[in-house]
Order: sequence, then C-alpha cells, then structure tokens
Amino acid sequence: MLIIFILSLSISAAAYAPAVSAAPLGISFDSDTAMYMVGEVAGITITGNPFKPVSVSVINSTGQAVFSNSSLEIDSSGVLLVPVNLSGYATGPYRVHVVRGSETADKNFTLVLPSIELSSRAIMANGSEYSRPTSAYYYYNGSPVALLLNVSAPNSHFSVSANLTGIGAGTLMLSPSLNGTWSKGTLQDGRGWYAFIVNASIDPGFSARGSFALTFLGSAGGQTVALNGTQFLALVNVRPQAMIPSLGGNTTRWEGIADFTHVEGLTFEWLSSGSTLTKVIYTVPVDLCDPVTISSVTVLDRLMTAGQGKLFINATALPALNVNASMTFAGFESVRQPGILFNGMPAVMAGEAEGGPVSGLVWDAALKELRFNTSSAGLYVADNSPPYLVSSIPGSGEIVGELAPRITFLVNDTVSRISPNGIMLKVGNQSFTLNASGSHQAGWIVSADIQPLEDGWHSASVMVKDEVGNLASLSFDFATDTTPPYFSGMLPQPDTYTNKLNSTVGAYFGDYVSGVDRARIFLDGQELTLYANFSSSGITVSNLNLSEGIHSVRVEVVDRMGNGINGSWNFTVDLTPPNSISFSPERNLYVPLNNSIFITYADNYLIDTGKLKILVDGVDVTNMSSFDMSTLLYWPSPILSKGPHNVSVDLYDAAGNVRNVFWTFTVDNVPPAIYNFNPSSGAEITTKQVTISASVTDNLQVDKSTIVIKVDGVDVTRQATIGEIVVSYSANLNYGVHTVEIRAMDIAYNEGTGTWTFTISEPQGLPPGMITDILIMAIVLTVAIVTLLALFMKGGKRRSDDF
Repeated sequence: MLIIFILSLSISAAAYAPAVSAAPLGISFDSDTAMYMVGEVAGITITGNPFKPVSVSVINSTGQAVFSNSSLEIDSSGVLLVPVNLSGYATGPYRVHVVRGSETADKNFTLVLPSIELSSRAIMANGSEYSRPTSAYYYYNGSPVALLLNVSAPNSHFSVSANLTGIGAGTLMLSPSLNGTWSKGTLQDGRGWYAFIVNASIDPGFSARGSFALTFLGSAGGQTVALNGTQFLALVNVRPQAMIPSLGGNTTRWEGIADFTHVEGLTFEWLSSGSTLTKVIYTVPVDLCDPVTISSVTVLDRLMTAGQGKLFINATALPALNVNASMTFAGFESVRQPGILFNGMPAVMAGEAEGGPVSGLVWDAALKELRFNTSSAGLYVADNSPPYLVSSIPGSGEIVGELAPRITFLVNDTVSRISPNGIMLKVGNQSFTLNASGSHQAGWIVSADIQPLEDGWHSASVMVKDEVGNLASLSFDFATDTTPPYFSGMLPQPDTYTNKLNSTVGAYFGDYVSGVDRARIFLDGQELTLYANFSSSGITVSNLNLSEGIHSVRVEVVDRMGNGINGSWNFTVDLTPPNSISFSPERNLYVPLNNSIFITYADNYLIDTGKLKILVDGVDVTNMSSFDMSTLLYWPSPILSKGPHNVSVDLYDAAGNVRNVFWTFTVDNVPPAIYNFNPSSGAEITTKQVTISASVTDNLQVDKSTIVIKVDGVDVTRQATIGEIVVSYSANLNYGVHTVEIRAMDIAYNEGTGTWTFTISEPQGLPPGMITDILIMAIVLTVAIVTLLALFMKGGKRRSDDF
C-alpha cells in the first residue's frame, strides 16, 4: 500500500555570520509559539559579539529569578545556547533577561501545562472538502482514503502515532520536526495549530466489511507528557444489496456515491420474483455520515425490512433516513384499497388519500399498487385484509350438549387491530349489538348469551371491521345435542341362549346428532373395554371362552356431548343337551297292540319346542304329535302293525343343543308257548290215574281266560287247574292212546296251541334177573350216599377248626 504524506517543513536555522564587532545582543526560543510546557527543556539562544561574557536569568511574574547564570560566554560563532529545564516551575509568564556589560536584552515566554488536542475528518482525494466535515466516511476495496488531521498544542514539540491497521495501512508517526505540516497557525490563546494530510488507499483485495476505527494518539511535553487522541471511523464495503439480498432494481449503488454527506435521490427497492415489492425514494438530500446513522449501517438488514404491503425503517437508529420520501407498495392480492398504519396506529383509512405523515396516496386497482408520500421514517403497513375468525365457542362444526350455549367469537386482523365497538352478532333469528374486548396479540372476543335452541344445526355470525375500515362478515355453524344415543341391537340378544363358549358379546348403537364418542362394556361385572372392538356404531368382544351358565352384560354409551345411555341384559351359555326321562313303549320291549308313543324330557334351562322332531319307522310324525315343555305324545292312526318298530326323537334346547333319543320296540306277534308236556309226548305209562300238565308262557302276558285244555277232544278246562304258568288236569283214564290239546292267547291276541299224545298200557310182570339187579343197585346207592355224607361232615369240621 502506498501512503503519501504531504508535509510542509518549516526550518529555522541560525545565521552563521562571521564575528562582527558591536553585534547587537539578541534572544530567541526553540518554541515556535514562545510557549513552553512544564517539564520541557527550553532552548534559549543568545546571539551577540563572541567571546563576551553574559549573564542569563529567567524571571517569573513576581520578579524573582528562577534561573540565573552569570558565567556564560558567547562562542566564536556569536551564538550561545542556554538549555533551561522547566520542570518544577509554576505555570505562568516568564521573562528571559540577558546582560552583557552595559547592554541588556529581554524576551518573554509562557509556561503552561503539557497539552495536546487532535481532530480528524474526511476529505476528498483531491483535497476538497465534503458538504460538511465528518469524522466517519464510507470506503470500498480499491478506493482512496484521504484524511485531514488537526493538532493543537502549546508548541510544535509533539508527535502523533497514526494506527491505520484496521484498513490494512499499517502505523506511521507524524511530527512537525520530522515531517513538517501541510498547514499551521496560531490560536487565539497562543497555542499552535498544525494540520497534516494523510492519503492512503484500500487494497483491491480487501474484502472485509464493517466499521474500522483509525486512531491517532498525540504526545506532547518533556519530562511530563500529555497524551490525547482522536478516532476516525472508516465504514468499509458497506453495500446494502449484499446485506439485504432482496434489494435490487433501482436501489442506489453506494460505491458510486460521490459525497455521503449529501446523497440525492437515494433509493431502496425490494424485489419479489423479479418484480417490485416495496420501494422508497428520498426526495431530499440524505446525510449518510450522520453519527448515529453511520454507527448503525453495518446492521442495516436489521434496521430496514420490507414485505408485502410493509416497510420498516428504524428512525432512531437511522435518523438520516427520517426525511421526506416517496414510497411504493406492490404485490397485493386484493383489489380493495388499503388503509395505512404508521408505527402501529391508523394513519389513512381505507378509501382515503392522506393522514398522519402520509399524503398524496394513489391506489392503482389494476396493478394492485399503492403509492404515497411520507414525511417520517418508521413502520408503514398497508392493510386491505379484513378481519378473520380465529376461533369460536362453540367451534365451527362443533356440537354442544346444551340448548342455550354462550356464543363467543374470537376475531383478529392480519395487520390492524379490531374496531371493538358496535359489532353485530346474530344466531338464527336472535340479534345482539356488542362491544369486543381483547388485544391485537390475543385477539378480540365478542360473545352473547342466547335463548334456548332446538336440537340440530345452527348458524352464528358477526359483522366486524378493523381500525383502518376493512369490513368482514364472519360466521360458523354449530349444533346442539341433548339427546342420548340409542341401542339398535345386542349380542347375544337379551334372555337368549347359546351353546358357543366363544360367543361374541356386545351391542350396536347410534346417535342422532353428535355421534357416539365412547362406550364401555362389562361382562359379569368385569370391564372388557380394553379388549373390545369399538366403532361409532358398536362395541363387541369376541373369543371370550365363556363358562356355562347365566351371564350378565352391561354396555354404557356416551355421545360427544356427554349424553349417555346404559343397557343391561342377560344371556345363557348352555352346553348341555336335553335329557329324556322316560319313554313308552320302552326300549326293546314287546308290547301289545299299542295306542300311543310318548317321551318325557327335561333341560337344565329351556326346551325349544319349535325344533322338536319325532320319526316313527323313519316317518316324520311331528305334526301329528302333541308336545309341551316336558312331554311329547304321538297317537298312531291307524295303530301300529304287529312287529318291530323304531322311534327317533330330536330334543332341542333354546341354546341349540340337541339330543337324539332312539329306541325300538315290537308290537307283539309271538303266540304263547306251550311246553313241558306231562306225560311227555309219546310217553307210555301203565297208571290209569294220571295228571296231565303243561307250561303256558308268553313274551308279554298270557290271557288266562283264553286257556282251553281238551283231552281226547273233550274240553276239560273247567276241571283243570290254571296256574301262573302250569295248566294241569287229573283224571282216571282208560288204557290206550290219549290226545291232549291246549290252546292259549296272549294279550295281543296271538294264539298258541300245544298238542301231544301218550299211551296207558296194562302192567306186565318183572323178569327174575331184574329183581336181583334192582337190589344190587339199591345197596350200591346206599353205600355211596353214606360215604358222601361222612366226607361232607369231616370237611365241615375242618373249616370250623380254622375259624
């Protein structure tokens, strides 16, 4: 970086002249202002003829010599340099008194405390001044930096350290004795005034953006030093377009501004999708070097914001922009003319042209563009959006469980506040004029207590406007519901029976207005809701693995408004089929000609007579039978034929359990049996006195009244003895062949007949050998009997001994 210092060098040199006799006596100081600072060593120069002794004194304002030396001599050059240390001297006027023989010379100086004052300001690169002095200015990479540094001090015995590292220009020292000055002068109080010009440039590669302080530190004095400084603020690379990306279009490029203290036609234009959204053009010159403004521009993106129908310029932080301007808002969605809020307060009502700091308002409905003039910076918001409904009680589409609910609207506005007075609220044919309460942050509440309505749907509405006059009609629908739900079905049906252990238990229901909200189900007192399938039309529980017996169900149903209904019922799980108690004819029996078939039965709960069924010999005779809860009776017509028959009865209970009872019987077709003839058939006897007998039996019962016995064709029934089984007849018959006939009928009228013959022969004498044989057999038989009896008695005695 090239730094150029333009310094004006003022040099005072002692005149070197050859010794001249009778040279006048003279006094000079090394202070260009005849002013010294406490702590300095004053350089007092005495001139005159050489080799002459002189006396030098420094006399204060009271005439007292604070310094005196009488042994001094002017050298060959005619010059005598007398240093005087001014430390410890009181401030004020002093006089230097020089005596050479009879010749004297005097010169005054002033002793002051060390001090130095500095100030700096920007100037143009050509040295010209800007519209006004400024100690802060804008620079960009590659641009020159020109500063004017002013220093005031008691004399030129000072130095200034300039720190330009913030802009990459390093550090340098400035001093009248080293560099000279661009300009200098004397102030009214006698102090010196010195000016330096510093020219520098920002490196083209310097890309940092921000506020950089350039500091100047001045030092003046001797043993006692006065320090003071000043600061210059360099705003480097401050580009609004880079800080606010939405700026574009005709926005002023700050790199091209010639004088930041006097900017004409300053423009900011915000774009959206390439089109103007908001634009402000300042109609008076703007001083961007205003101390407050220039300290804020590095955060310009936070101090200037724009949006659709909105522009904010912080007038406190950017007072330079708090001047007359022309504004344009575009991009509105509605063709309604907006009103304008300034700093949150209504300035221009919708449809009007001026108000507050706004004047000359023009609304172009075709372009949906608003143009107006302003006299102040701040927050401008154009509002053509009417109020809107935030929420309501009841809510839109909500159903309430009371007939006279309090109707509440919470309304607000996107931009403006609500105008709270004279709001019209309607519910059906009921009307109210009300005032709203609330705030823009929380919204505005409009509410009314209404008269009772009927169950069903209703509409509520309000007419409300915002502070700039945008009007809206807001409404919502709601319903009232005080009617509980209803049951449309129950599973199982009340007081029914089932033979399924995994039956589904539940209920079906509905609601007329709000709809079912929730339901609970209990089985035998235990809640099963957690395991249930629930919908707005029913609740069921499946796969319960029920036990046999009576079960109770309770279902509680509540609609969305809290209206509730309870349903309780019982059902029975029955796994046991009916039992048959008795039936007739009994199983596998032979029966006489029978007139009826019946069966008695019972169930642990309930017989389902509607499902009873009887088949006789495979033929369904149910419709020809009579039955009740305990007995089924069938009267065959005609009566059953003789022979085997079968009966099948299906017994059902109310749960659907079925028991089949099957049996057979026979209508008797077997005649009585006549047997055990005596004398046996074909026997030959020799005794004429004979008892004739036979057994008469039947599979059912012999009808004894039908027994007939004939001997040789003669009915001897009356003389016969008829027992339970045996029929006998005793008579003295003649020798010869005799025929016996017995007939008998059973109670089924089956007739049996027994006929046999025997012979009565005359007796014959015994052969001689037969008598001997009979005697031997009698003896043997007697011995055998005796032997057996003895053995038996011996065995009986042994058993008794064992006991």
